[in-house]
This record gives sequence, C-alpha cells and structure tokens, in this order.
Amino acid sequence: AVFWCPQDKSSYPTNDPSAWTTWMYRWCLSIYTENLSTSKGGALKTSNFIKPVQQVFYNEDRANHYGGYEVWESSGPGVKQPKVNAAFVDGHARTWLVSKSGASGMAYDANWFQYPVWSTNPDPSKGWDVNN
Repeated sequence: AVFWCPQDKSSYPTNDPSAWTTWMYRWCLSIYTENLSTSKGGALKTSNFIKPVQQVFYNEDRANHYGGYEVWESSGPGVKQPKVNAAFVDGHARTWLVSKSGASGMAYDANWFQYPVWSTNPDPSKGWDVNN
C-alpha cells in the first residue's frame, strides 16, 4: 500500500508485484537500466545523469490530485496537460507539469525526456525533464 495513493480510484493496494500501482519508475530509465552492460557496472548511478535536479526518476502514473489525467495523453479535444507529483534524481520531490510529446498522435508523454529536444533516447546523460 506504500505505492498507492488514496486519491487513486483506478488502482488499489495489492501485494501483487506485477500489478500497476499509483506510482511508476520512468519508462526511459527502465529501458536504459535494463540495457546497461556488466562492463558499465550493470546499475544506474547518479553519475549517469546530466542534470539530477531536473530529471524525474519516479512519478505518479495519473494526476490523482490534479484532474486524474494519465501521464501520457493522446491528442484530441479536451486534452489537459497532466500535473503529477514526482521524485527527482537529486532527492527532491514536487509537482511536475508533464511536457508536450514529440510523438505523432500524442499530446503529452511522461515516459521520455523533453529537453534539449524531445526524444525517445533513454540515456540520462543526454536528456532531462524540466528546463529551469
């Protein structure tokens, strides 16, 4: 139940390790970590990140406190920019306005880095999420 927000009405506390929770590890970081070779130590390290204070590593999968929108929103009428709680690599947490997606048919997508240009490259030494 630690990974379940009481405001989340779409998922429920469970001990099932394969079940969705209210929170998610970033898709791009998951891909990057899975592909790390043993020659690189086989683990994601703080030193892998170019801008730890600007890079999200863990976030809500739905804007439970801000309208309930998914962190990936398809283009279409009535689409709203998702605003979710997020944990950043440097250890701080705050609300995060999910950036516009560069993918065809998508309005917003929290799975990929937005800056310096939107990209599906999962390498944390090449992208970040907040430009501040």
